[in-house]
Amino acid sequence: MLDNSKTLLAMLTVYRGSVNMVTKCNEAFTEMSGFSSSAIQNSQLSDKLVLAEDANYDSLDDLFNCALRYEDGVFCDAKLFNQFHYAVSVKLHCVYQGCDIFALYFSVSENKSIDPITKLPNGWALISRVNYLLENNRIALKNMVLLVLEADNFSAINFRYDYMVGDQYLTLLGEQLQFLLKSFGFVIRFSNAKYAILIEDNEDLPEPVLRKRIELICQNLCFALTKPIVISEQLAISKSFSIGVSSPGYQYHCYHSMQIAAETEKQKAKKYSINNYFIASPEPKEDFLRYKLIIESLPQAMSEEVIEVHYQPQYDMKTKVLVGLEALSRWTDATLGVIRPDIFIAITEDIGLHFEFDLMGV
Repeated sequence: MLDNSKTLLAMLTVYRGSVNMVTKCNEAFTEMSGFSSSAIQNSQLSDKLVLAEDANYDSLDDLFNCALRYEDGVFCDAKLFNQFHYAVSVKLHCVYQGCDIFALYFSVSENKSIDPITKLPNGWALISRVNYLLENNRIALKNMVLLVLEADNFSAINFRYDYMVGDQYLTLLGEQLQFLLKSFGFVIRFSNAKYAILIEDNEDLPEPVLRKRIELICQNLCFALTKPIVISEQLAISKSFSIGVSSPGYQYHCYHSMQIAAETEKQKAKKYSINNYFIASPEPKEDFLRYKLIIESLPQAMSEEVIEVHYQPQYDMKTKVLVGLEALSRWTDATLGVIRPDIFIAITEDIGLHFEFDLMGV
């Protein structure tokens, strides 16, 4: 039997018995998939690999049967699940090596789960990880905590220096977050200078204990991120960070609600322009999604003067003389409909736009 384990391509060796069992992998495969060799060995191939819908083979057994007939093996498209359980599109080459052993060689044709700048997992990877855990009953939403972290005014780095410096900063920040979290959480980059950390409570800790642990993680992050990130000998950049956290131990009805809860708390932290964090209350707001949409729409509504200011006269009831005017704000959004003043005025306080709002209509 040939030993092709030194190839630069990612490779699995599979024993075709009652089940197709992975017997070993090479280093290139562990780098590509993120799995350790111990996690791969003795696992079923069907747990890690599925053929593409347009493949010329009906099943893995059909693929192996065809590979038996051709000395040079056969090729097809497939989906390989990485450590986030994201289905990476791959080109597969299957070669029979004798004694019911097959070698599978892989090259990646498309992987949307990796951020091209920082090489961190991205939002696709996060969603795949969460869905995999939920669908396989490995963990419940109440045992997940999401931290959303963002560098304040990141665009200033691109404007003051250039985009290459900005990309360096994002990469070094990602590396620092990975170092700080180590085995505590799964770090991903969403967009710009916004990152997320998924913490999985596999111990099923009581809510007070889990909350205390999350608070310590947030405090350590806030302290560590006070130090500037060194780009070069001549340049070190200091930024403040805002952190929002979903409610520890709370059973959200879906992942999206958990993300919105963390995003909402991050917006509260942003108005302070210092390293700060807020943790969501166990009692969620009436409608997280609507609240999030209002937050996103509010700055544009203010700049375009969509929020109307009406002046209600105030009279002295005895003299019937006009003594003043009361300013009343009214906002009707094309998508969200009528938004109550107590809601959007409170949001201006939360996200630090209250001064600009007070100047409207002046």
